[in-house]
Amino acid sequence: MLAGGSDYSRPVIVPNSDPTNYTAIGSDVAAFNCLAAGTCHQADYDTVRGDPFFQMDMRIAKNIRVREGWNLQLIFQAFDLTNKTNFGSNFHNTNTSGSFMKPEGFINPSSSFTPRAFSGEFGARFMF
Repeated sequence: MLAGGSDYSRPVIVPNSDPTNYTAIGSDVAAFNCLAAGTCHQADYDTVRGDPFFQMDMRIAKNIRVREGWNLQLIFQAFDLTNKTNFGSNFHNTNTSGSFMKPEGFINPSSSFTPRAFSGEFGARFMF
């Protein structure tokens, strides 16, 4: 259920012809008339949960044998390689609001303050 106003919430009613248009029927009277006419239906529970989380990390390593028992490993690591902003379920969910389905925040597992947090690092490891 999405909030329909202050201290009141009702199920989201969507037209049969456009079942993803969550703002098409905004008033209770319009919802009642539409349901009575059979031209709309109640949206399923939790249909507006947000975007799925996606992140890709990658590590590339090149091993170089210096001599018997000595190895040098050159490394590059990339975190959040696609640089995708992950909003998760942090969307404004009041369907009568102008900011309906607009992100309110973002998921950021790397704990930086920018929603797009691509980072990379180079390294070397000497093993003997």
